[in-house]
Amino acid sequence: PATVYMTIVNHFTRRTLLQDGGRNNGWVKRRNRQREKSLMTRIRILLRKVAPGSYWDGKSAESLLSVCFLSSVGKSMSGRWEVGEVFIHSKVLVVDDKIAVIGSANVNDRSFVGNSDSEIGVILTDGDNPNPENVGCVKDFRLRLWRQYLGLSLDGQDDDAISNPASDEAYDRWYSTASSNQSIISSAFDHFPGNSIACYSDYLKLKNRYNNKRPEERAASLENPERLEKVQGILTEYPQGFLADDKKRTFAHMILEEFPLRATL
Repeated sequence: PATVYMTIVNHFTRRTLLQDGGRNNGWVKRRNRQREKSLMTRIRILLRKVAPGSYWDGKSAESLLSVCFLSSVGKSMSGRWEVGEVFIHSKVLVVDDKIAVIGSANVNDRSFVGNSDSEIGVILTDGDNPNPENVGCVKDFRLRLWRQYLGLSLDGQDDDAISNPASDEAYDRWYSTASSNQSIISSAFDHFPGNSIACYSDYLKLKNRYNNKRPEERAASLENPERLEKVQGILTEYPQGFLADDKKRTFAHMILEEFPLRATL
């Protein structure tokens, strides 16, 4: 069940945010289904229409959207390096450090129609706060999350770099940390999500091969494990090439594509 669930999570992360959905094969054509555009593609299309010399002129979609996941790296009591996925069921949306939505609902019909799953959520607001340097409850909530994600001092000593989430400095810190962590971890663990793992069958094969090894064999299989000391926090970039090969799909992916959301989540 856990493997199937993570297949679904990876599928919709890619299809919703990074890679246009649907395939131009006979099956999809018979269903009269158009190729759905990912959020990254929609941003690229909008940026092509901006006025020359405007604030958005020259910006890339990658500089506006960062897709990440959370991973924990550390040494076991026996001194061996291990990596694990940090899965948090709660969903959080923070807007301009003024509004935060925290709840259990997924963005699908089962959560939103109202006659299926029971959900709970809370909305926090700080009202009018024209000075971005002021710290209300919403901003304090975001800062505490980002300190943990980015491996910053938990007492707030490093908050200057992330105080304004819309600043280039904050985005650069977020992106560089996520990118660096992904590069370091994937260089040590060959089953960790990376651009070289283009299809789910390869990912599952590498993951099972690692999990089936004895602890001492796992330790011996790591490449340059000393680099893992440089991992900061738990934020990791979702590689754009990870599971990107449309030609190699599992049966689960075909089911997800033909019967989206309602039959799966």
